[in-house]
Amino acid sequence: MNGALSYVAERDVVAAEYCPEGERRSFETCFAELVPEAARSILENVSQWGLKELWLGVAPGNHSRWNHTKGALTIALWWYHHLNRHLTSQGLAKDCLRQLGLKEGAEDALRKLVLLAVALHDIGHLPFAHLLGEVLESINWVPEGKGLSGLEQEVLEARLKEHFQGLWNKLGSELSCNPDSVQAAVTDLISGRHGLPWAQAIVNSPIDADKLDYVQRDSEFLRSHTSIAGGRLPPTGKEQKAQWLTEFFAEQQVNHAGMLCLSGRSAVLAADLMRDRIYLYDRFYLSPEIRAIERMAFELIQQFLIRAVMSERFSQTATAGTSSDHSLESTSTLGRRMEAEDAVGDIRKLKCGLVAHILMHLASRRRTSLMEFTVLEHMYEMLKNEDSVDAGVRDLWQQCFDQLWRLKERKVSISELAKRVLVREPLVLKRRQYDLALEILRPLQHVYARQALIDLVKLPRALGGGGRWRGRTARKVDEVDWNILVPEGPISRWGAGSKACRPLTDEAVRELERPYARVLVVAPFGSDVHSEYIWDRVRAALLEGGVELVRRARRA
Repeated sequence: MNGALSYVAERDVVAAEYCPEGERRSFETCFAELVPEAARSILENVSQWGLKELWLGVAPGNHSRWNHTKGALTIALWWYHHLNRHLTSQGLAKDCLRQLGLKEGAEDALRKLVLLAVALHDIGHLPFAHLLGEVLESINWVPEGKGLSGLEQEVLEARLKEHFQGLWNKLGSELSCNPDSVQAAVTDLISGRHGLPWAQAIVNSPIDADKLDYVQRDSEFLRSHTSIAGGRLPPTGKEQKAQWLTEFFAEQQVNHAGMLCLSGRSAVLAADLMRDRIYLYDRFYLSPEIRAIERMAFELIQQFLIRAVMSERFSQTATAGTSSDHSLESTSTLGRRMEAEDAVGDIRKLKCGLVAHILMHLASRRRTSLMEFTVLEHMYEMLKNEDSVDAGVRDLWQQCFDQLWRLKERKVSISELAKRVLVREPLVLKRRQYDLALEILRPLQHVYARQALIDLVKLPRALGGGGRWRGRTARKVDEVDWNILVPEGPISRWGAGSKACRPLTDEAVRELERPYARVLVVAPFGSDVHSEYIWDRVRAALLEGGVELVRRARRA
């Protein structure tokens, strides 16, 4: 993006379902010359759910990352206006600008930084989204992140530099500062490392604009297309959404330190948002039915990437005869990259960077709503010709792809396929024993690599975000979001009249947690006596290794 900047028309940025009645034109004005066309180009053909829409038998398209971004942007603008009015009335606006090194009167610049961070918050995702991150974690190819996962951070920084340099130059000129400083401010907001708490709460927090949109959007999609998730989904009508957001913003304030204070009804609705998010993970995103299917895709993606990064021959074959904005030069394998840099460096970072490079290359050739499945299909086509792999493993890969293809072609439903390939019931353990279980299961997956796949996944924490907000409370090390103040006591005691007085902690949301991990045995050839024996071996190994299996993983 080094030439003239091209922006998405402001009327195409507003998400009507969140826009307050009579406010559309004022919202459009705020989006004028804000969102670069390059952002829409990257996001509009990428499904919000990765491959899950195909698994559900729904043609991807409307549920795209671009439509999600528009929704999050519209929510963020409404939220920003509410908090900025409070800041101005309390005489705190100048202090916020000073914290950012901005001059008095630069409120418009602050608004642009916050909205741009929301507009670009998904730019770091590659095809397969979070599943790809899991693949790399399983083989220890992810360097330490700076707030985001290492892979997402790598891609985010690369794309912000490659596609949006003209934007940083323009904003730097407007703010009389170095363009790199503008890019760093947006990157920090996206990564959860910014120093202005209330702005950070809008962009990246347990209750940010991203989650406010996707919980609503995904719930609406599930209601329309499936009966999987059950009855705890939030309301989805336009009037209901507007009313919900009005109540959510109503009792929010910003204190003298810039922290977002949630009192009364705002705190109660924030708790509802976190509760609904955990419910969606439990009943849909990470449900056994979905995970059984995704484990087969996981296997193909992982095996392809190992060979594409480690083998120059495989890499050249996998990318031969293609034209792309991300052409692969001679440093497209690990050995070549290490030779070029003349140093060992951080091997994980090198591998992660190569994966990002290869995936951007493959995705750039497939700008359609079926992009992710066509990339997966390409990966399988390359794998099935691998003569160095024994026939049993190749047969398993073929069976994985055939099952996924049948699901994509709607020749079988997700419930029918899950029933066929899922062996017995999931094995459930405490989330804190995830790492122990992972080490116990690694050798078993190698032993049974020709017959079955073993899946281990943990449900996320209520606050999400891992170590981004790690701090020390008076009693113990706990997860704390220092950007947000909430009422005293556990979530069940928050209610009308309760006042924000302490940071949002793990302890406060303990009642929402579903602190479990699940182990599945997936049999791509179909569950039979042999796969049931593997399930028995997995269960026995976990018990012998000191893992405590629990009987109940779900609550209504």
